[in-house]
Amino acid sequence: MDSFETLRDLLTDESATDAISERILAAAAELVGRHGDEQTTMAAIAEKAGVGRATVFRRFGSKQEILDRALMRELRILTLALQDSAATADTAAAAVIECLVLTMRAMRSRPLLRRLAQLEPEKLIAFMRLRRPPVLVLWRSMHTSIMESFETTQLDPWMRSALADMLVHLTLGYSVVPESSIDLQNGEQLRTALALVVTPVLG
Repeated sequence: MDSFETLRDLLTDESATDAISERILAAAAELVGRHGDEQTTMAAIAEKAGVGRATVFRRFGSKQEILDRALMRELRILTLALQDSAATADTAAAAVIECLVLTMRAMRSRPLLRRLAQLEPEKLIAFMRLRRPPVLVLWRSMHTSIMESFETTQLDPWMRSALADMLVHLTLGYSVVPESSIDLQNGEQLRTALALVVTPVLG
């Protein structure tokens, strides 16, 4: 899946590159997820990671850089989970639906993603749109890549692209505004609801 690999490689390049950086970014994700970026200091991140404050500054330079890289790390972790899930699915529809379920679950369960989606959505949306290449574009391409890896050649390329686009915005919408008549924490109910959108197109 070329788009999976492109997204994974991009996120890997821009997130942690060694064990110390990984600890720093994990600490930042946990602390910012709990307290927000304004209440999280570089000193607190260093203490949580078990390193000196100078080490944090030397590796990342600023708190904003840490936050950006921590978010890239979260997306890398999610992308790897989605890739594994898609590889075990029997159909394109099942693969796409499961990826959506896993993404919505991550947006609720991982502290940094949850905080951004529920309390600071403008930061999440800006990050998705303004990165180069834009994460939104890569995310859409990832869904298209899933469909293309199955027998969906009967679909017009525009239809695949349009469905992928709608699925990305559907995921963001439910993550940012989770109040719904659908129980988003009930995996089976969520899969049934998503099938109403996905199955008529993919079969």
